[in-house]
Amino acid sequence: MSLDNVLLMMLDQPATGYDLKSEFEAGAITFWPATPSQIYSTLDRMDERGLLESRLEASAKGPERRVYARTARGTERMREWVRSEPVLGRERLAYIAQLSGIGLLDDPRVGVDFLVQLRHWFRGRLETLAGIEAALLRGREPIEFDDASFFDWAALRMGITALDARVRCCSELLELLEEREPDPSGRGPRSSVRTADA
Repeated sequence: MSLDNVLLMMLDQPATGYDLKSEFEAGAITFWPATPSQIYSTLDRMDERGLLESRLEASAKGPERRVYARTARGTERMREWVRSEPVLGRERLAYIAQLSGIGLLDDPRVGVDFLVQLRHWFRGRLETLAGIEAALLRGREPIEFDDASFFDWAALRMGITALDARVRCCSELLELLEEREPDPSGRGPRSSVRTADA
């Protein structure tokens, strides 16, 4: 999956780079992290290649802003990508590699701190997505949605489910670390490892 394809999907309506950055921060970062510089450089490149068109618009709060819109060519590419088979196995989950490397440090407390921080981050993202879901549902059932709203909700639900599983996994690993932590007196495991969120 490339950032180009994600931005093409997000540009169902014209938007500024700032609007897109805000949308990433609100929820899209859960499945596709992107920095503002990556977003802006990708938008410019896509504009040059004819996948987007841009125009300057007056802004009530300052200088003119550049607004991007998908072209017919961009729409065609986005549709081809969405219709293709699922893109799997390309996620770069650096935190999993870090977790594996903690064993090389010979200090399980580093693992405890790491997992507490990780769980805290996952919980924060989970709360954000749950808030977005509540606003989207507003007392309705997903079966009542039109196609666009249903699949927006489906993507959101998949993200919520994945984050919930990650929070639970962190808690499970922290409990196991607590059981493994040796008592300083050498009389077996102790249960004083700090596993609460900081």
